[in-house]
Amino acid sequence: MNSIPHTPDILVVDDDPRNRKLLEEYLIGAGYDVRVAHDGRTALATAQARPPDLVLLDVMMPDLSGLEVCRQLKNDPRTRLCQVVLVTALDASPHRVEGLDKGADDYIAKPVRREEFMAKVRSMIRARRLLAELEEARETVALRNAKLEELEGLKETLTQTLVHDLKNPLAAVLGNLELMERKADESVLHLVR
Repeated sequence: MNSIPHTPDILVVDDDPRNRKLLEEYLIGAGYDVRVAHDGRTALATAQARPPDLVLLDVMMPDLSGLEVCRQLKNDPRTRLCQVVLVTALDASPHRVEGLDKGADDYIAKPVRREEFMAKVRSMIRARRLLAELEEARETVALRNAKLEELEGLKETLTQTLVHDLKNPLAAVLGNLELMERKADESVLHLVR
């Protein structure tokens, strides 16, 4: 199912190798599984091959911006539940709003302060676990609903079969009563009717 019984898997996406290395060291030091990507296209391919629990995504990248990568991740059924945190030096509010509108779950400003960064990572992993549990519960309800619909179909078939099976003997009884009514004398006619 979708729950996260494993060590959380985090994808770090940044075109600057120093930034990737710094975040990777923080995360590995905290016991997380970490994968890295140096550009948006690699990030998308990596995430689609094996969806991570959390994507830490630089906004300013040369090939695909982090905003476009975020939009594509959130629109893909395979990766839509991944938590996406934009890691950006763009401190202006419109950039943050645009990122959240593209589907980002949160953002972290560069330069990254370790304590705040790790607190946000833990928060996003908790959110991912809850989303996984919610998705698992939704799937369970959908399966149960499908079984109920199947039972409703069986009930309908059984009802139709019973009605059909009862009609034949009842038709024979009614036909015989009609014949008896035609041939019966007045003393028993009221009983036949």
